[in-house]
Amino acid sequence: MRFKPKGHKIYHQKTRFERLRAFVSNTGAVILTLAIMGVLGFVGYSAGGPVLRFLQDSHVLSPPPPPVPTEAPTEPTEPPTELTEAPTEPPTEPPTQPTIRGYAIPSDAMESEEALQEAVSRLPEDATHVFVPLKSSGGVLHYATALPDARRANAVQAALPLETIYQITAATGATPVAILHTLDDSIYPHTFTESAYRFTESGEPWLDAPAESGGKSRLSPFSTLTKDYLSDLAAEAAAAGFSAIQCEGLGFPPFSQDDLQALPSECSAGDRNKALIDVVAAMQAAAPDAAFYVGLSGAAILGNVREIARAADAMEIDGVIIHVDATSAANTDILKDATPLHPPVFAWDGIPVPPSERSYVRALPAKIDLTDTDMGQTDVPNN
Repeated sequence: MRFKPKGHKIYHQKTRFERLRAFVSNTGAVILTLAIMGVLGFVGYSAGGPVLRFLQDSHVLSPPPPPVPTEAPTEPTEPPTELTEAPTEPPTEPPTQPTIRGYAIPSDAMESEEALQEAVSRLPEDATHVFVPLKSSGGVLHYATALPDARRANAVQAALPLETIYQITAATGATPVAILHTLDDSIYPHTFTESAYRFTESGEPWLDAPAESGGKSRLSPFSTLTKDYLSDLAAEAAAAGFSAIQCEGLGFPPFSQDDLQALPSECSAGDRNKALIDVVAAMQAAAPDAAFYVGLSGAAILGNVREIARAADAMEIDGVIIHVDATSAANTDILKDATPLHPPVFAWDGIPVPPSERSYVRALPAKIDLTDTDMGQTDVPNN
């Protein structure tokens, strides 16, 4: 086999000029690279700090942890010699029953100054409070209010100024208590329907009976207009001098299932009694210096209608007054536990006050009948 002869390599030797040009070219490339790196390093150092702070301020990056001190404390710390216990609150005292020997003025005594003077003249000497009906169930006002909305609704059925009422009752030495029936009002919502319970779809007021049968609307505790109206009445009583207010008529109507389905859901909510608390709180805000009492029905509580009692126990009030009659009076032991946070004072409606009662509310003694053969016999409270 024959091999192909290899050719000879030809070496070309660079001239001095070519070597110098190659050296200059390589050296320039290195210098240019170093220069570019220096520029980029300078720009990065100048812009890196602001950019880093911007990222940290924008919570994109977490700020660096604070430096840990390396120096040891100059003085050694000693462990505490004794343990300090957390302060304990003093035990709360059980609530006490208000001391009230109160007498309620009948609403017909509010018709004139002479009738009111005659009524308070029968107030016993041991009376501590005299209860004055300024607003009755149904919505009637028994004084000449200055509220234009009450006049427009024809709620006023008396002309006696409120200041005169206070002066006559306060002159007895007993504390005048303004009785304001709150939600059991069908006069005001008849004119101002926004204060009434209203059906969701039609917007018509709810009535407690068909309209052709004389059905009436009722103040709703969910209405801002209701709270404003009752607050104005409380403020008016406080401005006249009344230092105590009794809120009667709190509660909800006996809605049927059909009613509850057609009314807003707040009317059937499990926490609807918070609206009752809000009503009283609004009145208290309008009369911040007055003592507040809430009236309850003993018959309703015994009938397992305890919603209002639970609401009263959640209020920042001065006491509750539970009305008892001949039927419910035998169960006062049960009624005493109806409001654990507010021991009740019983109002004995049409029945004698038991001798054991030291706090009570009852009607004023009846008028003296000058034609009676037993002259001077009056209905003296049995206490």
